[in-house]
Amino acid sequence: MADHWQAQSQYEVYSLDSDRDHWQALEEDAERGHRKAEQRVQHLLGLLPERERNVLTLRYLRGYTASEIASVLGTNASH
Repeated sequence: MADHWQAQSQYEVYSLDSDRDHWQALEEDAERGHRKAEQRVQHLLGLLPERERNVLTLRYLRGYTASEIASVLGTNASH
């Protein structure tokens, strides 16, 4: 049936199986890219002094506010 529709149409017809395989491959590529980015971030964070690493981790990975970070680090938010 798909062959008939494709022959009669100006559009290409793909089977659902090929779509699923295509999306699965894209998903796997995205997951590999995510893992590589995560490894890179961890590496770069490891290069920082502990205090700066903690600030970035609390702010961007855990979503803390400046005042929450200050409280955790035992300092004033304005510094």
